[in-house]
Amino acid sequence: MSGADFMAQYVSGMSLNERNGGSGKPESTTADSSAPAKVVFIDEKDAISSEGDDVFPTGPMPEPRMKDSELIRKMSTIKGSVKREGSQTLPTIEYSDASDIEVIHEADKVFISLPWQKIVKLPVLQEAVGKGTTKYFSEVHIDLQGSTLKGDVFDASALSETNECMFIIENGVVEFREIVKLISKSKLHELDILAGADGCTLVDCNLEMEVCSVIGVGTFTIGAGSVVCMTDCEVTEAKEVGIVVAGGNLSGKRSKFVDHGFENMLVKDGGMATLTQCDFIGSKTAEGLTVEGKGTTVTVTKSTFINNETSSMMISDGAFAKVEDCVCFNSQTESGFEARGKGTKVKLLRCEFLNSNLHGVLVRGCAAVTVEELLCRGSKGSGMIVEGKGSNVTAISSIFADNVQNGVGVGYYATGMFRGCTMSGSKEGAGVEAGGYGTDLNMISCKVSDNNMSGIVVRDGALAALRDVVSSGSKEGCGLEVDGSGTEVWVTRGEYTDNPEGGVITTEGRVIG
Repeated sequence: MSGADFMAQYVSGMSLNERNGGSGKPESTTADSSAPAKVVFIDEKDAISSEGDDVFPTGPMPEPRMKDSELIRKMSTIKGSVKREGSQTLPTIEYSDASDIEVIHEADKVFISLPWQKIVKLPVLQEAVGKGTTKYFSEVHIDLQGSTLKGDVFDASALSETNECMFIIENGVVEFREIVKLISKSKLHELDILAGADGCTLVDCNLEMEVCSVIGVGTFTIGAGSVVCMTDCEVTEAKEVGIVVAGGNLSGKRSKFVDHGFENMLVKDGGMATLTQCDFIGSKTAEGLTVEGKGTTVTVTKSTFINNETSSMMISDGAFAKVEDCVCFNSQTESGFEARGKGTKVKLLRCEFLNSNLHGVLVRGCAAVTVEELLCRGSKGSGMIVEGKGSNVTAISSIFADNVQNGVGVGYYATGMFRGCTMSGSKEGAGVEAGGYGTDLNMISCKVSDNNMSGIVVRDGALAALRDVVSSGSKEGCGLEVDGSGTEVWVTRGEYTDNPEGGVITTEGRVIG
């Protein structure tokens, strides 16, 4: 499908002509380039114009058809079915001049309708809007009608000199290197945003995006002072990072971040992101989502991470993350989830990490992680690894099952506390292994069963406290294996039965209780 055919199929919003009773089809234009833009003024109370039926009606604007839920769903389906190759841009059609642009003023509002499927440069739009009128607007509505609005830097003050202006742009393509000074709330609807080689950077923007696509080789960046809401949007095919939240604030709902060269999304520099029902798919050389730096915060809910090259998520260097009801599947080369760095804090609630190439969850470098009702299954390494001085994990009612190595591993001065957890079905290793001086393992009311090696292994100077633990059904070894000078295990109640080499085996270390 050609770019023109795609845009013809893609554009279905009402033009100003159609709102005024016309057909909504493009009109042939014979005006020469020197002719002024068609400007219609409408008084707040009375419609006064010599243009007859072309006058925009007084009273409230009719609701655009784009808000119809069925149509929005259809457009999302169309967008999802169109394959864009590389950093696709619209073919160069025809550049427009100011005479092609319809501008209607209604009190302190301005309604702009661009010509059908042309390329309009920002100075041309500014020229059309600025003729014979003040630029102190409360609202600026721009209907692109399948055209491309193109410029280097979009400065809202060029169209409206008040910081309280709302911009509403719909039905086409916008292509800018930077969008600046959109201080009041603005909306983009049914748009393709072409980031270009240098990407697109938002500065001091307050922007709402609905059913939009961000395409191109550059990175879409939400800079300091910017607040962006993305609903039913898709960000695809950047050569490096797909979207960067660098000190700004992103709220994403039912949106997709797909097939980027580096991370699908990077949140840093004190940025904030709240992501609900989003998909992070197919990052080529890095994580699906990376969150880094002190003061940086993300909340991820009911989202999916699939086939990302390294980890599904990486939280590091003092950042905070709360992740709920998410599924992370098939991390290609690293762990499903990784937290690292001093000051890093994470809460994982009711999440699943499945078929990770390394470990299900990896915690290291002084990070602190709390998990509840977690499932780590099918990892080629261990279900969970906690390692490094200062690293600690508290796990409640979680399952670590059917992993190749250990169900859980704690080592190198780390601390792990497990309450009401299950560690089972390890194919080559133990259910739980703790090793090394300074390592501290605590288990309460846990069930360890059907692992290839001993159910629980504590070795090389590690300390462990086990209370009401059941360890049984090991294929080789025993229920509890204690080995190495300085190793100590405190046992309170519990069962260590049905293992081929017995309940408890002690070599050098000691068991108390």
